[in-house]
Amino acid sequence: MALATDFLEDVSPKKLDWCFNVYLIRFWEEPDKNNEEKINSIDMVIQDIKGTRVQGSIPDSLFKEWMGKLEEFKIYAMINFIVADTRPRTCVATCKWILTFCKKTTIKCVEVRFFELRPFIMKAIPELYVFKKRVCNMHIELFDD
Repeated sequence: MALATDFLEDVSPKKLDWCFNVYLIRFWEEPDKNNEEKINSIDMVIQDIKGTRVQGSIPDSLFKEWMGKLEEFKIYAMINFIVADTRPRTCVATCKWILTFCKKTTIKCVEVRFFELRPFIMKAIPELYVFKKRVCNMHIELFDD
């Protein structure tokens, strides 16, 4: 029996048994804040069929298990994550949650590409001005006395 597939827009910390079919858009090594030579985590951005993007993270304790198993621009079936709030760290995706790999996380590369990857989401110039204005207003509200 096939597992039901979840969408990234539905992510919440209410469960662990998430099942996603996603493209791995980008991944990188995140250095430790206190020691630049030590890697703290491997972070990534994943995208589902609806175009929703979420940040993922592999903690240093699981590096050996995942090194060499992931490639950018490939589609994966990913199951079981710990969902955490992004506030304590820098987030590169618009979702407020980050998917953290755990011992139960499993990933399988899917050979059949059943949805198209959109690595670049272009916006019209007027949309960018509106976004900049919203961010500036938010910034003022946060730091206004």
